Amino acid sequence: MNSSQTTKREIYKLADLLVDFTNKNKKDEKIPVYSVTNNKGFTISTDYFSKEVFSKNLTTYKIVEGNDFAYNPSRINVGSIYFFQHEGRGLISPLYVTFKISEKLNAKYFIARISGVSECFPPCPKKG
Repeated sequence: MNSSQTTKREIYKLADLLVDFTNKNKKDEKIPVYSVTNNKGFTISTDYFSKEVFSKNLTTYKIVEGNDFAYNPSRINVGSIYFFQHEGRGLISPLYVTFKISEKLNAKYFIARISGVSECFPPCPKKG
């Protein structure tokens, strides 16, 4: 593409690309419990804390799966937000906010932009 060609890009409001959801573990399924950390994303809770810090009753915990996002409102200021990239499903504390993103938005690009990563994602403009 030369400099006289332009690519038409659609502009969306972020609110139109994010969908809040809550999927509680009402059936008390035996699913691994995760925490969302600012440096490792979704991490098995007992691996991160070296002890069990979650409730014995997991029926109020939220179920997350492929590319679901979650964050703890009291830790969002340090970047504790990420998307679930593990096999199967996971549980997270009911204190977490969960949301999905539209197929129009790439999850890796979104997390990079909100976390301040300045890498360029394809297609990148050529420098020079």
